[in-house]
Amino acid sequence: MFLVISIAFMLPCMGIYADPNAFSISTEYQLSLTHNSSIQEEWNRTFGGDGQDVAYSVRQTIDGGFIVAGYTNSFNKSDSDAWLIKVDSNGYEEWNRTFGGKNSDGAYSIQQTADGGYIIAGYTCSFGSGKKDIWLIKTDSNGYEEWNRTFGGFNDEGAFSVQQTRDGGYIIAGYTCSFGSGYGDVWLVKTDPNGYEEWNRTFGGKDWDVGHSVQQTSDGGYIIAGYTCSFNIYSVPDAWLIKTDSSGVEKWDKRMGGKNRDQFFFIEKTSDGGYIAVGLTEPYTNSGYDAWLVKLNSMGGIKWSKRFGENGWNFAYSVQQTRDGGYIIAGSIRYHDGKASLIKVDYRGREEWVFKGKNNETAYSVQQTEDGGYVVTGHIGPYNNYDVWLMKIKRPLTPPTVIITRPDRYIYVRDNETIPFIIPIIVGKLTIKAEAYSSEEVEKVEFYLNNILQYTDVEVPYTWTWEKSPFGFYRIEAKVYDKGGKSAFDSVFTIRVI
Repeated sequence: MFLVISIAFMLPCMGIYADPNAFSISTEYQLSLTHNSSIQEEWNRTFGGDGQDVAYSVRQTIDGGFIVAGYTNSFNKSDSDAWLIKVDSNGYEEWNRTFGGKNSDGAYSIQQTADGGYIIAGYTCSFGSGKKDIWLIKTDSNGYEEWNRTFGGFNDEGAFSVQQTRDGGYIIAGYTCSFGSGYGDVWLVKTDPNGYEEWNRTFGGKDWDVGHSVQQTSDGGYIIAGYTCSFNIYSVPDAWLIKTDSSGVEKWDKRMGGKNRDQFFFIEKTSDGGYIAVGLTEPYTNSGYDAWLVKLNSMGGIKWSKRFGENGWNFAYSVQQTRDGGYIIAGSIRYHDGKASLIKVDYRGREEWVFKGKNNETAYSVQQTEDGGYVVTGHIGPYNNYDVWLMKIKRPLTPPTVIITRPDRYIYVRDNETIPFIIPIIVGKLTIKAEAYSSEEVEKVEFYLNNILQYTDVEVPYTWTWEKSPFGFYRIEAKVYDKGGKSAFDSVFTIRVI
């Protein structure tokens, strides 16, 4: 039996006592930049002791600082505790808290909650029903525990993702070996605001299936990304998407893969109603892994996919849509002695810049900050002696970008999207939509039809209603101007019927 779980996402369950007198040390470490000298590091910090200390999740907080979650075994006599670190806007520690018992415990996901506190999801081998259980911890704004809950059976369970839902409760994604159909199933658990289970659902077959990331969708349901080994005739992981309704009942699923390994580690909703996912894909040459970025429509269909990396093992663990319509990706190149990798791409997945570490780092989580920069966390240092690593990148000056989001490749009848087609077909009036971004603020968006200006919009959302035109081929163009005097355009070819 072979468990195919993401490297660095499984920890052993060995017993030990948790030290209540944990502390941390902050130092600095220099990284190198490739491909774009305008991208500059603002600061970087490390936190840890003489053991293994790793961060898997970072989020900017409402006070402008950052919250980091992971695990530490520097301050426990021989095993790990879940670790929460709060820093100010310059990365200096304000406080840190450990959570754990006599055995191995850790945190993989964190989010600031509506009340200013924090919700943490991970695993515990110290508490619960079995060898290893999902662990959900709620703290106040100072990181002090308000309550914790465990979920599991007689075997192993773990959580990789948590999000507060619109009703004030929480949705958790991970895996279970105690329930379901096979060795391990994707496990989706919904709780009320106090962490008590409302329902849970398992997804999978006879082999290993894992959910790495979950988000609530606009219809109140959920999208889960992970992998499945149960439905591939070669018994290797396929990347797996599962869409559910608000009660966790499956609406559809999509599997992507072939003869080699393909996995998703993170998914996020995008502004066009679709999704962006990252993970890894193994080329047919069996020459290692490529970092994998996949843009999906609202039904999980692939709009485009991109691979990134050098020779060897390349991983993409986290992605976020940025304000310019592109995406920022965090991951690593190689393993053990690898280099952290941040990749910025435009809205079509074309690389804009890459920021790499020197050696011995991995980046697990990235987020664009309120000032337009980026914050990234993971670990740094030699294998088996990692420290938590936190880095801030300054806001890059980016040119304007405009994207025509409607029409897409569909037949439109009286402003309604009907069936997919190779080129947009327009019957009756149509509302044209565009998204525009710039680091120097958008001034206006102009809409053109066959090079003739039709309308100028100065407010979000940028739209123009095309009422009617004779039958024929038409080129729709949107042009953005920013307040720095720069411009950009996007265009779509359509056929107008009436």
